[in-house]
Amino acid sequence: MDNCLKVFQSLSGEYYVFDGMTGRILTVKEPLIKETFSQTEKAVIDCFEKQKLLLHPRFERLVWEKGFDEYLEFIESNIPSLLLQMTTRCNLNCDYCVYSGNYAHMESHGNLDMSHEIILRSIDFFAEHNKDCDEAEISFYGGETFLCFREMQEAVVYAREKFPNKKLIFRITTNGMLLSRNVANWLNQNQDVITTITLNGPFHDQHRKTVSGKGSLAYIMANLKNIKRDYPALWNDRIHFIANITKVSELNELRDFYRRDVEKNPSIITHVRSQDGNDFIQDMIFELNPGQEKERLALEYCESGDAFLNAYFGNSMNAVENRLIKENDGVGIIGSCLPFTEKLYVHADGRFGICETACDKVILGDLQNGFDYNVLADIYSKAYALFNNCCRGCWAKNLCTVCFKDVLDTDGEFLAEIPKPFCVSSRKYALEQLKTYCTLKKTASRQNSVRTE
Repeated sequence: MDNCLKVFQSLSGEYYVFDGMTGRILTVKEPLIKETFSQTEKAVIDCFEKQKLLLHPRFERLVWEKGFDEYLEFIESNIPSLLLQMTTRCNLNCDYCVYSGNYAHMESHGNLDMSHEIILRSIDFFAEHNKDCDEAEISFYGGETFLCFREMQEAVVYAREKFPNKKLIFRITTNGMLLSRNVANWLNQNQDVITTITLNGPFHDQHRKTVSGKGSLAYIMANLKNIKRDYPALWNDRIHFIANITKVSELNELRDFYRRDVEKNPSIITHVRSQDGNDFIQDMIFELNPGQEKERLALEYCESGDAFLNAYFGNSMNAVENRLIKENDGVGIIGSCLPFTEKLYVHADGRFGICETACDKVILGDLQNGFDYNVLADIYSKAYALFNNCCRGCWAKNLCTVCFKDVLDTDGEFLAEIPKPFCVSSRKYALEQLKTYCTLKKTASRQNSVRTE
C-alpha cells in the first residue's frame, strides 16, 4: 500500500490506525472491524480514501525544521549544552563500547587527555554560543572521565565564573571505578553536578572488564556502598544509573539486581548498539524471538507502571506522546537533529564532532577557527537529499530515530541510501511503541474511571 497509514492492534487487542502524514492515532470501531486483520486493514484504508482523508498519501517532500540560514543563526547563540571528551583513555576494556575497536565508525581508545587550555577555550566558545539560552549544561565524557578528575574540578570552577547569572548544570558519565572517598566528597559538596554510572548487574562482568581482564562490578559496588552510607543526599538526588543490555531476556534478572543490591532504579536502560558492529557484536546481541518476552513486559509496564520498566519503555512512550501532529499538507519535517542544535561536542584535541555516537571522522570545525560552514552546508544538503530519497513513503517517519550516526559510512561519507536492516528494525520498533502506547493510554483511562466511580 503506497500510503502512510498503519493499522495495528494494541497489546490488549483494540484496533487503531496511525496516520503517518499527520501523526494522529485514531481508534478503529465497528463496522470497520472485520473477522481478520487483513480485512480490517483494507476496510480502514478504503474508509480513508472514500472520505478523502488521504489528501497526500505520502510525503511530497521533507524539509528541515530550520532553513539553512535560520540554522546558522540558531547555533550562533542558542546551543544548549557542551559535551567535552575529557580523555580517550579508559581503565576498563568493555567489549561493546563504541571505542572498543568492534565498531567500524569509531576509533579505538587512545592516550589523549584534553588539555587545560582546550577545556577553558571550549567553555569560552560555548558561553559565546549559549548567550541566548536561559540555562546551560556542561557534560564530561570519556574514555573514563575521572581519570581527569583535577581537570574536571577546574572546569567546573571556571564555568561558574563564565555563567554567573544563568542556571548551570554539570553532568559526568563514568564507569564508577574511581568513585573514591575524595571524589565522593567533592560530588557531595557540588550540588550542581549529576553523575551517571553504567551498572549492568548480573551481566556486568561479562562485558565490562578491567584492562587486565578482571570483572569490575565488585569495585563499583564497594564505591557505591560507601556513597550510599556516607552521603545519602548525594545518593538519592544526584547519583543516576544507566544499564546496557544485550538481550530482552536479561531484563528480569537485571530488575532483581537493582531491587536487591542497589535499591534504586536505573534512569534508562538501553540496548547495545548493533549498527556498524562487527561479527563479535552481532553474536553478542543475537536473540531468538525476543518479541514475546518484550510484549509480556510491555503489558506488565502498562498495568503496573513499574519504575524499573519505565527506564526501558518510558523514553519511547514520551516520544509517541510528544510526536509531531500537523495537517496533511504533504510536507514532512526531518526528525534528525542538526549538528550543534542539541550540543557542542568537542573532541579531546579541540575539534568539533557531530556527537559522541556519530562517525568520529566527521569534523565540523575547531576551537581555533570556529564552525566550518562549508562542511555544515554540505551535511545539511546531503542529509536533505538522502532523507527525501528514502523516507517520503514511510508511515513510521515521524517516529523514526534515524540520525547522522545511522547514515554515514566508516569514512564519514553519506550512504547512498539508508540501510534496509535499519529501516526494518526502525519500523518494527515504531510499531511496538504504538502498540504499547495505546495500551498504556487505555489502561490509564480504565484505572482512572475505576477510581472516580
